[in-house]
Amino acid sequence: MNLENEISSVEEEIEKVVQSDSELKANYKLVTSIKGIGPVIANNLIIKTENFKRISTAKKAAAFAGVCPYPNSSGKMSLKEKISHMADKKLKSLLFLAAKTAVAHNKEYSLYAERKKLEGKPYFLIMNNVSNKMLRTVYGVIQSRKPYDMNHICNDPRQMN
Repeated sequence: MNLENEISSVEEEIEKVVQSDSELKANYKLVTSIKGIGPVIANNLIIKTENFKRISTAKKAAAFAGVCPYPNSSGKMSLKEKISHMADKKLKSLLFLAAKTAVAHNKEYSLYAERKKLEGKPYFLIMNNVSNKMLRTVYGVIQSRKPYDMNHICNDPRQMN
């Protein structure tokens, strides 16, 4: 009971800090506009990336969170791709939970996961890919300064000309 009170008081303090700073508040609102990302994940992303300044790109964030695989090959030898052992495991587990929620409630991510499943990919690889895609979406929303829109159709830049 006492531990729950302490956790709720810490969460209230974090909420006060986020609401007191206009830049933090704006980024928090943008990040939570993505279905599957709630207050806990948004706060963790803001804290661990120092409001998206210390880790400024989705690629760096994916490496930091441990959701982007690194090739494991040398010469003619090619083994399974590995995830960095130095990754932030807490953030990775939160992104995994967000990916599960997004696959269940967001059509874009559920179609993506279904496509990967039809390719014969294992479940945890699919969830890792969805987590990576969610991080790219978060950074896209932060850079564009527009809330996430599930009906937005992204044009292929290769076909623009």
